[in-house]
Amino acid sequence: MPTLIESPQSVLDPFDRTNLGPDERSYIAEVDRLFENGVDAWVSNGKPIHAAYLISKFLNEAERTVRLFTGSLVRVKGAVSMYGSSGIVDAAKNFLSRQGAVLTIVTEQNLDVDRENDETEKDHPLIRGIKSSSDIKGQIYLYQYKHDKHVLPANIHHFMVMDDHALRFEKNHASTQAYVNFNNRKLAGICCDVFDTYLVPHSRVINL
Repeated sequence: MPTLIESPQSVLDPFDRTNLGPDERSYIAEVDRLFENGVDAWVSNGKPIHAAYLISKFLNEAERTVRLFTGSLVRVKGAVSMYGSSGIVDAAKNFLSRQGAVLTIVTEQNLDVDRENDETEKDHPLIRGIKSSSDIKGQIYLYQYKHDKHVLPANIHHFMVMDDHALRFEKNHASTQAYVNFNNRKLAGICCDVFDTYLVPHSRVINL
């Protein structure tokens, strides 16, 4: 994959298959195989392009709930389009087109929007894409964690849970190093408990 300069003109779309080399194609095939077979096994992701695919996979495949604890819904990571990409926006809209679907997002920081140009949370491409769709039947809830050291440690890991059995757990926020498992109800349940019991109640609501 060519070296990219992190600028709007050179941001790589991870959902354009022409941008994928043999390693990325092999990784996606392995992720799809593990999901289809419901394997209780861990696979790592070490590149933003991996993370983007996994986030979209969780959103496209979830049946009822997606819980996401993240930094700022960063638009671009390492010159790869992330929460600003059409692939993730379309996956979120696809999930929320299901009756009863619930997407709950807790961020650690302010959303990745251009406040110097008067953008608000509603202008974030993920939020804007969801709110502008006429096919939404589910619900989206957005919060910002208040960083209460008496509730959770300051360096709590980011994670994403699909329904009650699949999770993506970040080892390193800065590098997007993470592990994913599509069939580990025990750890997915623990993450759901942390999310519902500690993160959401100690976060402020972002009105959309």
